[in-house]
Amino acid sequence: MHALLYVTDLAVPVTGLRARISHEWLENMLLPEDARTMLARLNAGKAGMFLRAFETYEREALDLAGRLHEFSSSTLVPLLPPLDDLDEAQRRRMCARLDEIYAAQVDVEGLGARYRQALALLSAALATFRVLLSKAQRPTAEAVQTAWAGVLHQALEFRAVVDDVPKGVVLP
Repeated sequence: MHALLYVTDLAVPVTGLRARISHEWLENMLLPEDARTMLARLNAGKAGMFLRAFETYEREALDLAGRLHEFSSSTLVPLLPPLDDLDEAQRRRMCARLDEIYAAQVDVEGLGARYRQALALLSAALATFRVLLSKAQRPTAEAVQTAWAGVLHQALEFRAVVDDVPKGVVLP
């Protein structure tokens, strides 16, 4: 894939959503945690609360999967005052052409499929970890370490796909 040119400083909601998933959830909350930290949270009775915070991010990440088309520069057409003089038919044609260019630059369907699959695997690993913590008998340190290693592996896989999601509106 060739380098894409992005606009990141315009208020397009999907770019903020991508940033929340990439930076707030993956980089700042999930990936910095290691098995030792999770064991300490478990021993302090705070692991469940920590993991519940991820549920919102999981929902937002799923929402982003269906919004990858919003990185097209056609989303900027209503925001640019010089284009206000265009009639509705001209705007639709311009948006359609910009969407065609975006589709040629970014394989939205393929990226969406890889993204949803990586997210599903991460969600499954988190669910497995939650089940382990919810058992009546406290899990062993080894079980926690193994399960958390699975979560981190899937989080790294998901982050690799998130890194392929445009960081802003893709310009033609």
